[in-house]
Amino acid sequence: MAEPVLACGKCIAKNNPLDRSLIGCPYISPLDRWLPQLKDQRNFSSAPALQQLLVEALCSSEPLNLDLILPMPIHWTRRCRRGYNQTEILAKPLAKILGLPMRCDILKRSRRVRSQRGLKASERLQNQRGSFSISAHSEKYLIDKQVLLVEDIVTTGATATEAARTLKVAGVRSVILAAVARTLETHT
Repeated sequence: MAEPVLACGKCIAKNNPLDRSLIGCPYISPLDRWLPQLKDQRNFSSAPALQQLLVEALCSSEPLNLDLILPMPIHWTRRCRRGYNQTEILAKPLAKILGLPMRCDILKRSRRVRSQRGLKASERLQNQRGSFSISAHSEKYLIDKQVLLVEDIVTTGATATEAARTLKVAGVRSVILAAVARTLETHT
């Protein structure tokens, strides 16, 4: 397992709204098969191993004073087609182990975005711009909280960055990203 990443130089230079990133490991074999199978093929057999990678990423970090766990949301049309959100599956054991509430009704996809696959970093950022919102009457749960945002794969961080920006505007004090894996290739 890789050491948790606190912040890379690019993120610091860009004043990224993510306060910290905890990544389970690089996106290499067998994860390059397991995560797409979970996400796109309804194959849940690798879910326990993927969940364990997230748990280990958090346990290898110094203690965090978290208040809330938010799985990265998907648009309702994608959820209807797929039948589930893979990040909710990945986040459930974290909520149980940490004894924290996991809320799937606060951070929402406000619009459907095209797939990030094959897009350059600048296109990914533009694709995600304005794609999240906070559900009505949820701001009270976010003011001055430390939130753990759970994601499956991080490539450029565009999705997590936009989600974190939305959460910070709603009053969240800090956003910590926990992801199973991070890709090794660059998307410039």
